[in-house]
Amino acid sequence: MIVKEMAVHGWDVAVATGRRFRVSEGAARLVLDVVERHGDLYRQYDGFADPVPVPDDAPTFARALAASGRDPRQGAVAEADH
Repeated sequence: MIVKEMAVHGWDVAVATGRRFRVSEGAARLVLDVVERHGDLYRQYDGFADPVPVPDDAPTFARALAASGRDPRQGAVAEADH
């Protein structure tokens, strides 16, 4: 969960400051797993908004952001380093 917090909130800061944000593909998969596994609990306590629709073939971190209620098209580039 700590990695998810750092990645998702790091992206939030990047959006707010107009910066680029990158995570490895492995970290993106971990974040997506945590968000999918615990998303309902986070939403129950207003930690996440409702999921944002993204294409099925969207990058892994973009899918994680969308599942957490963030719009990955919102500004910061959500890229995965391979």
